[in-house]
Amino acid sequence: MNQFRLKWYRAFVPASKGLIGFLLLLFATYLPAQPIAHHIKFDHFGENEGLKSSNLSVLHQDPKGYLWVGGLNGLFRYDGRNFHH
Repeated sequence: MNQFRLKWYRAFVPASKGLIGFLLLLFATYLPAQPIAHHIKFDHFGENEGLKSSNLSVLHQDPKGYLWVGGLNGLFRYDGRNFHH
């Protein structure tokens, strides 16, 4: 009976350490991302803000903070309130 316990222990301990390590790694990468996802804010822009194109292909923010948006209807600059063509 002791031989069986010893063989089982030798097989189980390394496997359980690997499984515990994998689970800790999984939780360590999953948990920090959860609170960050709740603080992301999305704004939707359209014609009310002066954006005349819904088909956009380029987005850039310059050093002054202006957001430049390019699409089929031209290039637009967003100043934080409205788009200007």
